[in-house]
Amino acid sequence: MKVLWLCGNPGLFRAKSLDDGGWIGALQTQLLNVYTDLQLVNVFEYPDDVDVFRQDRVIYYPVYIGKFDRIKSFLSIEYHDRIFLHRVHEIIEAERPDIIQCWGSELGFGLIAKQVSVPVVMHIQGLLNPYFDAFCPPAYSVESLLRALRYNLIVYLRRQWRPYRLFKYNAQREKEILSSMPYVLGRTEWDKECVSILAPQARYYYCSESLRLAVVKCSKWKRHNNNRLVVSSIVSAAIYKGLDVILRTAKLIKEEYGDDFEWNIYGIDDVHLHERLTGIFAKDVNVYPRGRVSAQMVAEKLTLSDVYCHQSYIENSPNSVCEAQYIGVPVVAAMVGGMDTLIQGGAGIMVPANDAYRSAYAILRLKQEHGYAEKISKKEIEVAELRHKGVEMQLMNIYKEILGK
Repeated sequence: MKVLWLCGNPGLFRAKSLDDGGWIGALQTQLLNVYTDLQLVNVFEYPDDVDVFRQDRVIYYPVYIGKFDRIKSFLSIEYHDRIFLHRVHEIIEAERPDIIQCWGSELGFGLIAKQVSVPVVMHIQGLLNPYFDAFCPPAYSVESLLRALRYNLIVYLRRQWRPYRLFKYNAQREKEILSSMPYVLGRTEWDKECVSILAPQARYYYCSESLRLAVVKCSKWKRHNNNRLVVSSIVSAAIYKGLDVILRTAKLIKEEYGDDFEWNIYGIDDVHLHERLTGIFAKDVNVYPRGRVSAQMVAEKLTLSDVYCHQSYIENSPNSVCEAQYIGVPVVAAMVGGMDTLIQGGAGIMVPANDAYRSAYAILRLKQEHGYAEKISKKEIEVAELRHKGVEMQLMNIYKEILGK
């Protein structure tokens, strides 16, 4: 069987180790180890003009968009989609895959479904249309954002207005993609119900996601017998990721627990915008942006934490929460999107979105009630290990069913 992946992640292309490919690389390794007759064609956009690369039954097609085309793409996403899909058509003609899998509805990959006769399946990651409804947190407005940016209109247009317009366009394109998608893979009740509205014609399959190898190999979490409270979060810079809630929650914790506390945020270098919006400065409430770190470092820091906290205003099935559960770090997460599927039966604590008080209470309780934290940790490991077991078999069985094999 030959499968073509349209993916924003190059997997193990030019990877120095198996850890470098992220969870897509982990899945790729699992599939090839188990199914020796499988061939993968990984197609992805790449910033450098490099040749097609073949390695271990995988053919990597880095699609390079030239400087002139990048300028035109900046002005017109439709143009970008058109030239990217033109290259994809050429690759499909050359490779003749049995099935095509699009990883995520956020980009234009899924537009290919209406243009080819090969079966196409969409792997849902997030869903932009419901995300768009939560794009701007409560109490945030154009006025408050401009004020936070010191009325620098150029910075506002570049950092807020343009991302908003792109997000809105991508959400509209997502509707078009899903309206003609014959097969969809998801993993939460939330994405299943959303797909039933956005893509009522599609056949929905459950398929979990692989976790990064460094996380899978990591030792399990054990309760720390000290007074210092360590909280960790992994977030992106998107405005709806709940950084404002983190600052407000940290302020409450520091007022209650004292200075023997730190909240480490991985994935971003600063929280300046949210500091200005909330009036709370990160250093004053022991919040420390640590920037992007390796999978190995994430796993290590999770084991050293007392709590993993996820405060996004909307999510489907964030891998960061899944990784924390797999290691066994007690999780506190906002009850949004697909979170209730991940955190079920006591495998973590759910709190209302935008509720700093309930969040602070849950974090402090996990630190102070040792038996409670250990009970949650044990349940998380049980749920996560079952959820992320045999993902390669789930996916291959779906391929075979779609192809009638």
